[in-house]
Amino acid sequence: MTTPPSGPPPWPPPQPPYWPPFQPPNVPYAPPPWPPTEPAVKKSRTGWLIASVVVVTFLVAGGVLAYFTLLGGPKSTEREISSRATSFAEAVDTDDQRKVLDMMCAEEADELLELDTWDPLGPQSPDPSRKKPITITGVTVRGDVAQAEFTRTDPPLEGALYFLKEDGAWKVCDSVSKQFDDEPN
Repeated sequence: MTTPPSGPPPWPPPQPPYWPPFQPPNVPYAPPPWPPTEPAVKKSRTGWLIASVVVVTFLVAGGVLAYFTLLGGPKSTEREISSRATSFAEAVDTDDQRKVLDMMCAEEADELLELDTWDPLGPQSPDPSRKKPITITGVTVRGDVAQAEFTRTDPPLEGALYFLKEDGAWKVCDSVSKQFDDEPN
């Protein structure tokens, strides 16, 4: 027969400890209950850059269009004087005395009204069949005075009309011709 081993009996098993098991400091007991987030993806700024360029392009194009539409661009004064010269020549050709008077500067209009041969009422209806061709060959502007050079074919004639800016409008005014004496006609 064998003898029982000495020491305490193997039964009952040892009891678990009453405190939590040892953990190193600053280490959580369990992983977080949510999945880890992805790092933020850096968005491309190409879209904003393209949109900005398009907006700036439209603004510049709109500004240029407004400049040429509203102000007529850099040649608007020359075009206006050319148009006024043509209108004045047509008024003289058709004997439209009211229009001639309205297109003249105040000083020369007053002189014209003092002439005995001038009829301020003029013919009741101007005769458009008397219009003659006129070509404006050049316009020179010097501040508030201007010169419009012209040629006519019937009869052949070359000359110039002179203008003064009066009350915001260009008026035919021959008295400013001396300011253009340095230019050959």
